[in-house]
Amino acid sequence: MRHILITCLLILVTFNFGMSQSNDVEFKVLSTRGENRMKSSSGIVTIKTGLAINIDAIVEVVGNGMLGLMYKNGRTLELKNAGEYNVSDLVKQALAKSNSSVSTQYAKYVLAQVTKGNDPVVTKPGKNMGVTGAVMRAMKSSNANSIDVYIPDTEILLESQPVIHWGGIDGATGYTVHIVNMENTILLSQNTSDTFAVIDLYNIPLLKDESLFMVKVQAKGKTNHSLMIPLNISKMDPDNRDEFFDIKNNLDKNSATDWISLALFCQRFNLNVDAYHAYEMAIKIAPDLPEYKSMFIDFKNQVNLKETMEKR
Repeated sequence: MRHILITCLLILVTFNFGMSQSNDVEFKVLSTRGENRMKSSSGIVTIKTGLAINIDAIVEVVGNGMLGLMYKNGRTLELKNAGEYNVSDLVKQALAKSNSSVSTQYAKYVLAQVTKGNDPVVTKPGKNMGVTGAVMRAMKSSNANSIDVYIPDTEILLESQPVIHWGGIDGATGYTVHIVNMENTILLSQNTSDTFAVIDLYNIPLLKDESLFMVKVQAKGKTNHSLMIPLNISKMDPDNRDEFFDIKNNLDKNSATDWISLALFCQRFNLNVDAYHAYEMAIKIAPDLPEYKSMFIDFKNQVNLKETMEKR
C-alpha cells in the first residue's frame, strides 16, 4: 500500500510539474531569419516559426539574423541585434509596450495564421480570415481633365486609415484631397506631393456623425480633378475598436512584425486596404522573410485583388 501511495504521489508531482512547465510559455515565434537558437533546460534547438519559448530560456540571435516574437498577451517584439536575450527580460519589454493588452483571442488568431503550415487546427490558408471583396476599384471618367482614382472597394470603417490612390498628372505641383459630407461641407482638405493619401477618418470630428461622405482629388497648378466619389462608413463595436487602437497606437513603424500584427487584425475585420498597406510596409522592412511574403500572397489571393492595386 505504501508503494502505491508513493507511486501516486510521484505521478501527481510529475503531472503538476508538466502543467507548470506548459503554463510557463511566454512567447511564440512569428518569424525567424538565420540560424537563431534557443537554450533551455531541455537543451539547444534551432528556432523555427511557431516554436514556444518558456520563461527560463535564452534566445540567441545570430549576425544578420532577426526574430519576431509574440507575447502571450498579443504584444510583439522584434530582435534585430545579434546576441543572447533572457526571456525574462523580453517579458518586461513586452509588458512595457503598453499599460493595456490586446485580447488573447487576437493573439491566438495571429499565431494560427502565421503558423498555419505547422498547426493542424488550421487546415487550409485563410480558414479563419474574414476577408471579402476586392481591395480597390478604379473610378474613371471619360473627361480628359479628370483624375482617375483608386478607392477601397468595401465599406470603410470609421476607425480605419484608408489609402486613396490616383493617377499622376503631368505638370501638377501637388494634389489636394477633399473629404466632403452630403451637405457639401468640406470636413478635411489634405495636401500631398504624392499620388496617394492616408486618410485618418477617426480624427475628423464631424465625420463621426456621418454614414456617407464624398472624396474629391484636385491637382495643384492644373485644372484636373476627380469625380466626387461616395464612400459608406460603418463602425466597429466598442471592444474591437479599443483593441484596434491599442494595436495601432503601440505600433513600432520600424518593426515588420508589428506591421504584420496590424495587417492581420485589419484582415480579420475586413479592413482590406489598411491590411494591404500594413503588409506592404512589413515586406518593405523585411523583404527576405518568407513567412510574411507568403501571408501577403495568401491575402491578395483571398481578397480577389484586381490589377488596379498593382498598377495604381
